[in-house]
Amino acid sequence: GWQTKFTNAEGLQIASLNLEAGRSQTITVTLDPPTDVQAGSYAIPVTAVSANEELSVQFTVVITGTYAMTLSTPSGAVSLAAVAGKDSTVTLTVENTGTADLDNISLVTTNVPTGWTVTFDTDKIERLPAGETAQVTATINPASDAINGDYVVALRAKTDQSASAAEFRVTVETSSIWGIVGIAIVAAVVVALVLVFRKFGRR
Repeated sequence: GWQTKFTNAEGLQIASLNLEAGRSQTITVTLDPPTDVQAGSYAIPVTAVSANEELSVQFTVVITGTYAMTLSTPSGAVSLAAVAGKDSTVTLTVENTGTADLDNISLVTTNVPTGWTVTFDTDKIERLPAGETAQVTATINPASDAINGDYVVALRAKTDQSASAAEFRVTVETSSIWGIVGIAIVAAVVVALVLVFRKFGRR
């Protein structure tokens, strides 16, 4: 999958040349590796062939690799439901989409509503080889006084070489206990009104 081209001193691409006795000419060799090449050292032999002689030289090309990663979930969904004051968990996937290994990947939050807490079962991935995926569990706890609605929580995976962020839409519902308390209050008010009407309605 490697592409090779030869150019002369004028910058013209050539496949052959005529060279007089006692003369020399500078040739530039350009190597273009494939995009999915793995990091490492590669030996590239180059040979000049004439009718009477064959001469070779070997280049060593060191590929450092590309650094890239994505932060998402196994299903790709970036939304979840949560209850105010209660823990909700979401599984995150960190995928190394580059060709070089990634070291010391940190998981951090970049946008969290006031009063909320977000924790990770591990906040650092020591090493993630190229092409592999790691899973991390994030626990999101909305503030106990959060009202019903949609909120945005931004999470980020980062190294010195690359980073990826994901915004999660968290739909918050109040705890069912408050609904029960509300119903109880309404029922108590209704009973109180009935008793009042009965008592004063006779007079």
